[in-house]
Amino acid sequence: MSLDEYIHFAFQGANFSSVLLAIAKSALFAFLMATIALYKGLNVREGSREISQATTQSVVNSVIAVTLANVVVTSFQLA
Repeated sequence: MSLDEYIHFAFQGANFSSVLLAIAKSALFAFLMATIALYKGLNVREGSREISQATTQSVVNSVIAVTLANVVVTSFQLA
């Protein structure tokens, strides 16, 4: 398959509403991750040891929050 055919079929299958939904979901996920990381980072009080714990907690909480947000948004999308 040539590059021209690939681009043609990719744009043929994509709806404008699905592209907007993907952009909105990306913005929501970015907001959730940044907010969680900021909250955890600003609550570090005791130095470098707590920074590593806060980073780990931030990553775990972000994964959980993004997964739950994806479930909610997808359930609204499919309803």
